Amino acid sequence: MKRSVVAFSSNPDSKAAFFECVAQINKECAEPKLLIYFSSPEPFIYFTEALKKSFPTATTIGAMSYTEFSSQGSSKDGLTILAIFSGIEVSSGIIFEIARHPRNYITHIRKALSEMPNHENTVCLEFMSAGSKGEEIVLDTFNHELHDTGIRVVGGTSYADPKTKTTFVALDGVVYKNTCVFVLIHNTNGKIFDYRENIYKQTKHAFTATDVDCENRIVYEYDNEPAAEAISKTLGISKQEMKNNLIQNPMGRFVDGKLFITAPDKINDDDSISYFARIYNCTKMFLLEADDFDTVWENTKKQIIQEIPKPSFTLAINCTLRAQLFELKNRFNDFTNQLKNNYGTYIGFASYGEQIDLEHLNQSMVLLVFE
Repeated sequence: MKRSVVAFSSNPDSKAAFFECVAQINKECAEPKLLIYFSSPEPFIYFTEALKKSFPTATTIGAMSYTEFSSQGSSKDGLTILAIFSGIEVSSGIIFEIARHPRNYITHIRKALSEMPNHENTVCLEFMSAGSKGEEIVLDTFNHELHDTGIRVVGGTSYADPKTKTTFVALDGVVYKNTCVFVLIHNTNGKIFDYRENIYKQTKHAFTATDVDCENRIVYEYDNEPAAEAISKTLGISKQEMKNNLIQNPMGRFVDGKLFITAPDKINDDDSISYFARIYNCTKMFLLEADDFDTVWENTKKQIIQEIPKPSFTLAINCTLRAQLFELKNRFNDFTNQLKNNYGTYIGFASYGEQIDLEHLNQSMVLLVFE
């Protein structure tokens, strides 16, 4: 029996895709301990309920994705599952009201911790529904309970249905809105290594946020000028050109020498800019530009293989905007192939945001690699 398998189907017929994946898991003739799964928005509820019925003793956790990708293939219509059979211990929980009151559910984290006696080589994998703008306060809630345990928090924000704007996450056969679901995973076979990859680099252009609505993620002014005007003037382009190329130039800030990316959502009528993550008042922000993809990927490989020479399985949380940029540059297949060639059995999803410890990020990828 393999320690883990990826079950994948790109079949647009949801029932057919589900049964194809179940058959791939059942080939191992064992009950999985944990199922991590991703799908497009429309069939997500069906997959969630059907998986729990087929594998009632397994912990199942999932999120909606712009596109799913894995060592078995990629799709925007099907289902991708990582089934883990051995070498792990798990406990799970739910945090509700993530937009306003996640601290009300801090006991759910404590309960999961109490069921996980060994905190060494343990990670907290979490998925949040989108649209709440609550990622930062949820991470603060996790940090309150986990900062003394050595357990890292890694996760992503679920994609939203582009038609209905609805977004769900799921745990053990139930779908939730305005919620964070999480699972503590203890690797009994070795280390767990997390890595954050940036495909953007700093330019010479720096701005200080001087008028900010942190909670609503709006920057009104950079250097006491309307935000969009300040950036468009620096780039030498019109504000309309800026609107058409928001994906090209996100903003970055440095924390302890590390670059963290914040992506613009839209330019508002008053020339303020809405972002997908918080920017704090008086923060120095750098305009970013795309780096060389191949050089970045090679550097990622070197650092991960140095830590874990033979990965057992890997989870990739890749920003939807990164996936769209790779598609725009005709490099998406190159992106997924280098994951397949270097990190063992893997699955990934295109998220609306990426989280690592206290940081909520955009246009980044977080890799979670198991020895």
